[in-house]
Amino acid sequence: MCCQWSVAPRIAGSRTRCCGTMSYDPEKEICCANDHTSPLVGGDNTQCCGLEAYDPRKSICCGHDIQPLVAGKDTHCCAHESYDPMERLCCQGMLFPPHIHPDCYHCDDNGHEVATFDTNKNACCNGKLVPAVAGNLTCCCKGKAFDPRDKICCDNVLQERNGGAVSFCCGKDNLDPVTQICCNGEVQPLLNEKITRCCNKRSFDPDFQVCCDSNLLLTKLKKDDTCCCGNSTYNTNKAVCCDGNVQLRYKKGTQCCGTTSFDATKMLCCDGVVQPLGKKKAVTRCCGKKSYDAEQKLCCNGNPVKKTKKKDLGCCGSGTYDPRSQICCNGKQGKFFKGGTRCCDTESYDARKSICCNGKVFSSKMRCCNGVAYDPNLHVCCDGMVLREKNNVNDNVCCGTSTMNYDTHICCEGKSTERPNDREFRCCGSQGFDPETHICCNNVIVKREKMGDNWCCGETSINTNNQICCRGNPQSIYETVDNTFCCKQKSFNYRTQMCCFGKVVDKRTPKDDYCCGNTTVDAKDEICCQGVPRRVPDISTAFCCMDKAADMSEYLCCDGKMVAKNGADDQICCGEVTINVNKEICCEGNPQMLVGDEYTKCCGSKSYDSRKEICCEGRRMTKRNPDDTCCCGNLSMNARTEICCMDTIGDAGMLCCMEKSYDPEKYMCCDGRNIVRKRSPSDNCCCGDETMDSSKEICCDEKPQPKENDDYILL
Repeated sequence: MCCQWSVAPRIAGSRTRCCGTMSYDPEKEICCANDHTSPLVGGDNTQCCGLEAYDPRKSICCGHDIQPLVAGKDTHCCAHESYDPMERLCCQGMLFPPHIHPDCYHCDDNGHEVATFDTNKNACCNGKLVPAVAGNLTCCCKGKAFDPRDKICCDNVLQERNGGAVSFCCGKDNLDPVTQICCNGEVQPLLNEKITRCCNKRSFDPDFQVCCDSNLLLTKLKKDDTCCCGNSTYNTNKAVCCDGNVQLRYKKGTQCCGTTSFDATKMLCCDGVVQPLGKKKAVTRCCGKKSYDAEQKLCCNGNPVKKTKKKDLGCCGSGTYDPRSQICCNGKQGKFFKGGTRCCDTESYDARKSICCNGKVFSSKMRCCNGVAYDPNLHVCCDGMVLREKNNVNDNVCCGTSTMNYDTHICCEGKSTERPNDREFRCCGSQGFDPETHICCNNVIVKREKMGDNWCCGETSINTNNQICCRGNPQSIYETVDNTFCCKQKSFNYRTQMCCFGKVVDKRTPKDDYCCGNTTVDAKDEICCQGVPRRVPDISTAFCCMDKAADMSEYLCCDGKMVAKNGADDQICCGEVTINVNKEICCEGNPQMLVGDEYTKCCGSKSYDSRKEICCEGRRMTKRNPDDTCCCGNLSMNARTEICCMDTIGDAGMLCCMEKSYDPEKYMCCDGRNIVRKRSPSDNCCCGDETMDSSKEICCDEKPQPKENDDYILL
């Protein structure tokens, strides 16, 4: 793209914009001046302040300087500073200190502050006038006036002056400068009136101590020590500190080598080990922990190696070589060829006459295929992986499991097909075809019926510019392709017709967009009721009742009949009237009031509160207990804890014997009416007025008798 007569790249495609002669992405940067962009720091809200971008929700631009919003949206600028106009006074670019409050001072024509009150009678404390306690000398501390001759305000704490008029603040306290010193906000004693110093928050006498790293105090080992080294002190004129150890300082060139010092004019530090400088100091170098003469040796893999030749400049394996006349191939020196030298594993070769294949050199007449050398006159390399023997001498590509000549054949899904001379040939599945006489559709070749046909339709061809294919049948285009659609096997004009249930139907009006029986409707103001179009005033509230249309805000459809709502909030039908389910319940077609809110139920044609009553065979009766779930005669009962025996209530876990209940573990019901106590827990039938275990006993003359022989029983 062109940016001010300069060509710039489209770094963001179509959304790229120009900034001077540069291009930029407006979704990532903003242009703040010609040829200067900045990242978007505030998304779409980002603005420029000079050459920098800023977020106006967090900062303000004051004279090309980005400043913080000290008062939110009310922040103002005073020259290059931001300030709160409710707390600070700004006069012609001069920002006054906080005690010159804008509620008590104003600016004159010369940019000076002018008090709006009598400074001999009042003082301005946090923007409010208070009586002066020391005339125009009165000061403020946390909103209160005080006499600065007697007291001092430090960190908003009013306190007595410890040193009289010369006192000054140190953190939250004040000090007497005659006897004290302020060390990083802490009051400390003067240890030496002339030269007491601070070490972080402590004072010290530099004649006896040294401050290390601005935090640690160490006692001097010698009076002339000036610095720290580890946990010791030393004199920098006599010693040096090497990795926390005090070492001797030499006259010239003292340096450290690990924890040891050395004379750099005579020695050399090699990887933490001191080595002597050779006779030729200027060419002595380090190789690992050893020193060597760089004119005689080279450093190879951390070891000094003697040069094979004086001109050698590089290492090769365990020896040296001259890269201007030799080549190093994987640690072995090789011959250098002027035309184009290459390495093949450890051997060098002339790239003009040879090739390298899998670490071996071959004639340039050969080729390499996945590490195997081959003669291109006899074989073809398929996809750079597999060698395949040529079927014909002129074959030059692979096709499936065979080879072919790309100039005379085409490969279709692994099968080669001969091309006609000077004719374009294409693939259709696994077959080749002539696109001038045939068409390929879904891997099927179809004969082109007419010139211009470009698509298939069933077993024939069509021209999609004037025909459409409808389920395998060529159909005419109506006006334009965009207006024509298929309706099963027929085409139709979308502007004047519709496809309704597989049949083409003429639109009643051009706006119609839905089917309605054998005709059409405009869904914006019509509704289809059983195949009959019905125009409605408001389609959003319209509904059908059989073949009629109505407004659901006024009617409901009850058993196929339109019924006017009794109330605007009615939702359902109840017989031939409508009701609101939030107020009424429908009981057998009769509207009834909700007597128990959501607990209301129907009993026949009446409603009742299911928390208080229960419905039994169309009769309502009052519950004995709130948890009762069914009826027993004229009473209610809880089926989980009780049993009903012929309208008589018994305990759960019991069985019925006529109107009485009994415990089946202890009793049995004999003859369907008499409750008899079991003689034994295993008894399972009755015998006269007693019970018995049929597996062990037999009933004889209504008396239980023990079984003596299961096969022969006398009666």
